[in-house]
Amino acid sequence: MTDHGFASIVRSLAEGVDPGRVLRVVAEEALARTATSHLLLTAMLEGQMTPLVAIGSAQGVLLEAAGEAFSSGQAARRSDPGAGLAVLAVPVRHRGTVIAALAVAGGRAGTAELEGLALAADCAALALAARPAPGLLAGARDTGTAGLLLTEGLSALATARTIDEVLARALDLAATAFGARAGFVCLPTGPGDLEVTAWRGLDRDRLGPASRHPGFARLVSGDGVAVVPPTDPVVGQLSAGAEFAVSLPLVDGGPGALVLLVAEEPDVAGRRALAALRLSVAAALEAARSAATAKVADGRLSALVHLLPDPVVVVDGRGCFTTLNAAAAELFALSDSFEIGRPARGRLGHPGLEAMLLGAPSSAGDADRSGTGPAGPAATTMEEVVLGRPTPRRYQATARSLGVGGDRVLVLRAAGSAPASQEGFDVVAALGRALRDPLAAIAALAAPRLAGDGVAPSSDWEVARRAIMAEAARLEAMADQLSLLSADGRDAAAAVVAVRPERTDVVAAVGLMVSTRRSAHPGRDLTLSAPVRLDASVDRRLLERVVDPLIDNALRYSDGPVTVEIADRGDTFEIAVLDGGPGIFSGDIPALFERFHPLDGSPARPTGVSLYTGRRLAELMGGRLWCDSRLGVGSRFALRLPQSPVLR
Repeated sequence: MTDHGFASIVRSLAEGVDPGRVLRVVAEEALARTATSHLLLTAMLEGQMTPLVAIGSAQGVLLEAAGEAFSSGQAARRSDPGAGLAVLAVPVRHRGTVIAALAVAGGRAGTAELEGLALAADCAALALAARPAPGLLAGARDTGTAGLLLTEGLSALATARTIDEVLARALDLAATAFGARAGFVCLPTGPGDLEVTAWRGLDRDRLGPASRHPGFARLVSGDGVAVVPPTDPVVGQLSAGAEFAVSLPLVDGGPGALVLLVAEEPDVAGRRALAALRLSVAAALEAARSAATAKVADGRLSALVHLLPDPVVVVDGRGCFTTLNAAAAELFALSDSFEIGRPARGRLGHPGLEAMLLGAPSSAGDADRSGTGPAGPAATTMEEVVLGRPTPRRYQATARSLGVGGDRVLVLRAAGSAPASQEGFDVVAALGRALRDPLAAIAALAAPRLAGDGVAPSSDWEVARRAIMAEAARLEAMADQLSLLSADGRDAAAAVVAVRPERTDVVAAVGLMVSTRRSAHPGRDLTLSAPVRLDASVDRRLLERVVDPLIDNALRYSDGPVTVEIADRGDTFEIAVLDGGPGIFSGDIPALFERFHPLDGSPARPTGVSLYTGRRLAELMGGRLWCDSRLGVGSRFALRLPQSPVLR
């Protein structure tokens, strides 16, 4: 090692380079300078010499020499005649105290080798001193301050609302209270499928290869706190052989853990603190998952309500609006955005309907009840009620308990209308009816009665602006679909449908669709096979309009597992949805992608509308959509798009 090399290492430490990496550089330089082939850097932890960096296989004789150098504070020599190795070890000092020992083994152990090894030991001392403080793990000087940090951090974990918040706060707490230089969280995404969902202090060059190592699953599995030494091959890849890994399992009976890289092995008290962190993170994750599931359920209910052409109102157990669609907003002169969370009593303008919705006895005397309130049977019916201005209409009203937290729903069907199951399947007519909802919502939002006196507060208008933008997006999607379904050809659709590519993480976008569908089908085996990230310039709105129906179709028309695969093809990327359904006759596959073309005599599949528009959207984005299928085996629907936009 030269003086220049020494200066380079000092400069790296001053610039904040990971001390673990610096130790590895020191080890490699020491081998080169001493012309040796084996090296061991070891420190005294909990009364025994523990390897921090190990290169080569001559561990026994190296450990003996290092132990002597550590104890005596002087250079030590050993030999291994059987292997023909000369061993040299020197102490590593920091501020006059021996903190570690550095040993090498090779063909010679002369004065030149001793000088080079002593210089390497000085460099190792600088790197070891630059490592993060141990915090609560071992030897903390101010355990009171560290304990306070842990208590505050665990409290913050308990208040996290989303999984991302839980993981971010857990990694922050690991750094501040435990001195963790780096860490990551690995969680299961399906049967036999693991994904690194968050990381800190690690780059992909280390994390990627380590996650593919055969021993990675063992690192992230277990029943309790596990400490893995730097000599473990997976830990060696993560920390350059200079740090311990602490694995905190987060999933009972399966793989999934928070893994931290720390400078020292935790003592008994440190392990207890880590166990508390593990339990808190696992509990916070479970609470966040439950909240996410409830949010998804609420979103599905809201989406369903807004798709219905009939007026629908939903209230919670306190009698406050949680959802009402545009038809209900128009009928009762309400705003579907501003009324959410407000009491429903007195807002419908009809005591009988309010009594049905709120589960209270009706004073109107015009309800044919099949129940007497929330404690009785769920459904109540009013055979006829006249509502609407300026043109009144007759409705049949039905109220029912949703069985969750006391929520109740009120549905009004126009008298004489056919049940949904008897309506025709005219897709264009259905889209035309669907256009009515966002139009009515925008009209209600823009009406000058939001605050009751014709003037709305600025905060309410900001909410209205966002709601109008959302409804406008719904209008654009339906208008695009109508344009694609039109009979005037490709050019007209291309002129109307806007393609707005932006830099998008395709894996994250598809993962959100998969998570939503998985929540809607909790009993189904739906998995995502994808790289950690895949960035492409693509219109995310149009991508969702193509891929989400493919996933929905696979779940709807097959009973077995469904897999969504994402692959990087270089200049293009491919998203495929595979199912184990009955399959499709090869001669019928082209008809799947034709406009309004049902399949006769083939296994049940949609009439071709979603696949037709999906094919057209794929072409507009410069890609293609196709299907491979075998009867009795299953189907594979695949979308291939360029990673850079090619607009048509």
